[in-house]
Amino acid sequence: MPIDRGLLVFALLLAGGCGGNATAPNAVAPKGAAQKPVDSLPRLIRSPGAVPAAPQVDPAEGTPFDPSAPVTKPGKVSETPVAAPPVPVAGVNPQQFVALPPVDENRAAAAGIRKIVGKHVTVYTDLPKGPDVDELPALFDQAIPQWCEYFGIDPAKAAKWQVRAFVMDRKERFQGAGLMPDNLPPFPFGFMRDNQFWQFEQPSAYYRRHLFLHEGTHAFMFHFLGDLGPPWYSEGMAELFGTHSWKEGRLVMRHFPVSREETPDWGRIKVVRDDFAAAAGLNVDRVMAFGNLAHRETGPYAWSWALCAFLDNHPRYQAAFRQMREAVIPQHAFNRRLREALGPENMAALDEEWQIFVAQVDYGYDVARSAVEFKRGVPLPAAGATATIAAAKSWQSSGFRLVKGETYQINAQGQFTVGKLPKPWICEPPGVTIRYHQGRPLGMLLAAVREEASDGRLTGLLDVAPIGAGASFTAPRNGTLYLKINEFSGGLADNEGSLSASIKR
Repeated sequence: MPIDRGLLVFALLLAGGCGGNATAPNAVAPKGAAQKPVDSLPRLIRSPGAVPAAPQVDPAEGTPFDPSAPVTKPGKVSETPVAAPPVPVAGVNPQQFVALPPVDENRAAAAGIRKIVGKHVTVYTDLPKGPDVDELPALFDQAIPQWCEYFGIDPAKAAKWQVRAFVMDRKERFQGAGLMPDNLPPFPFGFMRDNQFWQFEQPSAYYRRHLFLHEGTHAFMFHFLGDLGPPWYSEGMAELFGTHSWKEGRLVMRHFPVSREETPDWGRIKVVRDDFAAAAGLNVDRVMAFGNLAHRETGPYAWSWALCAFLDNHPRYQAAFRQMREAVIPQHAFNRRLREALGPENMAALDEEWQIFVAQVDYGYDVARSAVEFKRGVPLPAAGATATIAAAKSWQSSGFRLVKGETYQINAQGQFTVGKLPKPWICEPPGVTIRYHQGRPLGMLLAAVREEASDGRLTGLLDVAPIGAGASFTAPRNGTLYLKINEFSGGLADNEGSLSASIKR
């Protein structure tokens, strides 16, 4: 961010949409080259550093939060999306906004600052003329209907909304022209106050637009919703809308990037992956507990974006999450309302699916198709049983429970498609060895055993065993057998068909 809420309650942000950028990782193609298998799984912990000995206070809730507490044991998971209980919409309080101050146009022009006028935003900048800069008002104007649709705002109410943006190369020019109030706090990248925001020049046209949309999201939410919600939601939503596609003059916000090249200088996926690999990943409760000063570094921006992107795209949690636009006031009750809307069973399932997401997130990740189909299994019949596994989905319950230490024979057969270009890729359970994902052939049948009762450890769905056409498999724990084909999440969309797996003692 940062944001000024009238009392100059702000955070000095050193990274993110209102802060800096992170070095982005190399893109991983959906049908990528071979990778080394993972020999051990990093542990998902509850805080960036050591686990505190005593419970902390959740700054967004004002209630005790114990980072060392185990994850809630999952029960029955809803098979349909859940919706948040209705709460009153705050609306706009005209008293909390002041009229935009006048601009001395001659003084600005003398300082080398030019004006670019759009329907909803007037940009003052000292950057030279060029399409990447002069298109910013058009970008903002296209964002308005997308913000209105998502946040449930009648477009007629936004028809005359005006914002002023300052895109700066040299700060002193704007100070000399009287375009930066003396009471602005120090900020290294971007700052929003009411219907104005300031941002410094960025290293790429993409990241300039990203920051422009990020700050614009703050301005829209604050003006039309009356507040921004807790820090993780405020910054996560600004990052979610800031992450965009801009091709041939058409804007698409809330875009899950498909490659690093598409989002230069963004790097949020790399931050989450690196943190998880270093055993510094955060669970849902820790992300939701970010305080007002958390977003001084890149990490909280990345984790806030990740949680918002996950909830906004997941078919089980999406409806409840999107209803939270109506719960930004009072801010302190936001997290509690979200937990209540989801319910304890779905919160537990969310914690488990979140582990899978942050362990495997990559460019092009398909949250919806990677959703886990939770189904508690029944004891495996003495004669064995058969399960059908779809190629276009992630983990699927076999419907049968295995016993820890018992050895089973799993055999698979069938043909399915793992790609369509340049022609259909016909695959069988052993996979296709001309393409690899996570060190195993693309399309290979994989198995894992999930415990329905969790004690806070990593989900069993991250403890993966290769099966292929057939293998002897010793159950590492009591639980339901889950199966899927080995496929990058972003490659599920063009898969077709299924395979059949037989399971016997």
